[in-house]
Amino acid sequence: MKTYETEHFILRAPAESDLEDNYAIMRDYDNIKYLLTDAQSREQCLAYIRYTIRKNNEDPRNEYLFAAVLKGTQRVIGSCSLSLLDVRQGGLSGVVLHRDFRGKGYGGELVGFLLRLAFEELRLRRGISSCDTRNVASYRAMERHGMRREGHFLQGRLPSKREPGFFGDEYAYGMLREEYFERGNQQVQ
Repeated sequence: MKTYETEHFILRAPAESDLEDNYAIMRDYDNIKYLLTDAQSREQCLAYIRYTIRKNNEDPRNEYLFAAVLKGTQRVIGSCSLSLLDVRQGGLSGVVLHRDFRGKGYGGELVGFLLRLAFEELRLRRGISSCDTRNVASYRAMERHGMRREGHFLQGRLPSKREPGFFGDEYAYGMLREEYFERGNQQVQ
């Protein structure tokens, strides 16, 4: 799998050696409170890393799953992924960051990377994403990158073990390839 660089990150395939960094993120509810998953055990994290390795090696490939390594540290502080919904459309599946690294613009940097990957390298027609309406940082990052709010789904998110019976609201976002290039975006490095 190809490795990419952004201003602050090296984005590469996850590896089993990422287990402790991944576990530090996924075991802490504050890091994952807006995801549709619960806190993970070390064994669950290892199983997910092995899953990402398999998915990244499929041919044809329909998922792009990255470990976000903070430059100069060798530490995985998050992840991001893009799932292909069909041959010409992609979905920005998500960005996860360790809470100690929030508020620095890193989430927006990862959203920008996923958009560049989707439109410049994979040449997708459309990109989509969604988020919990309580996740202000997520929807602001998408909006800063020109994504348009296309829907507000009341009680559109399924309950989790930590919030049984709570069906959360969800925002849907989208962007067309031509909209991306109209904004004067640059090439993936």
